[in-house]
Amino acid sequence: ALTSDELECLDVFLAMAACRFWSMRLQVAQKNKEEGRTGDDILQKDPQEMRAMMQDRLSHVKA
Repeated sequence: ALTSDELECLDVFLAMAACRFWSMRLQVAQKNKEEGRTGDDILQKDPQEMRAMMQDRLSHVKA
């Protein structure tokens, strides 16, 4: 079980994690574009999914 302090920080940590995943997906997309990697054998997840998740988590953070 999480402590009250951990629960209070949870939205910030989840937003940070989503931000890191968003950044990684953007980097993969850029590298694929630079190297001309395309086709069915290339799995590229949508960066906007993680961006939306990060924005949602940030909307729950208390200022």
